[in-house]
Amino acid sequence: MVNAKEIYGSGGDFLNVEIAREDKLLNKWLTIKDAEVREMTETDFKTQEEKQVNKIVINFEEMEYELPLNKTNARRLIADISPESDNWAGSPVKLKVQMWGNGKEGIVIKSKQELEDDGDEAPASSSFKASPKLKGLCSKYEDIDNAAQIVSSAGFDMDNGSVYSELAKMQRAGEINAKELQKYKTLLHV
Repeated sequence: MVNAKEIYGSGGDFLNVEIAREDKLLNKWLTIKDAEVREMTETDFKTQEEKQVNKIVINFEEMEYELPLNKTNARRLIADISPESDNWAGSPVKLKVQMWGNGKEGIVIKSKQELEDDGDEAPASSSFKASPKLKGLCSKYEDIDNAAQIVSSAGFDMDNGSVYSELAKMQRAGEINAKELQKYKTLLHV
């Protein structure tokens, strides 16, 4: 007798309901490592035709499996974290299983509202959430790092524009000069 899973696996490197249950990944804090766009084959539920589509695929710090985002999961990350997928890195999320209208089960990211309703609170992050590029600038330039820390501690979305706004406040307060502000504006592409 041959176990088909040993030959074909259980879906490649993508997270599915079976793996999430077996590895006890449901309702456990997972940290988004990064997100990237990939062209994937998708079956249209109405026509059953296969087509090529672009999907965002997220990776997690705690596991090797990737999660291609459906519209529900993408909308949750947009609403709860940021529309910029680069800003998702470092964000803690919890997964659950949901039954879809077609009778199939799927992996869903819990929304902030669901977590609040459950009395659940995300673990404290050791560092602010920012794109890899912004984090790189923070490691090279103390002023950018200081501005990013202020933005993060105030709870605002971490993006280049909000960091630049904080740098502009620093310039008005005399903490940096106009030439430095212009240099940072160029580096931040704002």
